[in-house]
Amino acid sequence: MNKFFSDLGMAAMHGDELKVEIMREAFERARRAAGCPTGDPFKMTEEELANYHPSPEFVWRAAAELVKERHGGPSERDTRTVEVLSPYLPK
Repeated sequence: MNKFFSDLGMAAMHGDELKVEIMREAFERARRAAGCPTGDPFKMTEEELANYHPSPEFVWRAAAELVKERHGGPSERDTRTVEVLSPYLPK
C-alpha cells in the first residue's frame, strides 16, 4: 500500500490527472468492497477511523477488476488504466 500511495502522490505532484483519477477509482472501489465508512473523517468515531482504509487485498482486487474490465478497450483511459494499475496486481 505504501507504493500505491507514494505513486499516487507523485502523480498528483506531476499533474498527471488521469493517473490520479484511475488510482482514486481503484481505491474507492476497494473501500466500497471492504465496507469502509464514508463521510467526513473529522466526524467519525475512533472505530470508524480505524476502518477508514481498506486492506491491501481489497486494493489489489479492485485493481485486478479494473484491469480485467478495461483490458483491450479502445479508449486512452482503458489503455492507461491497464498501464497504471498493473503494478498493483497480486503476484
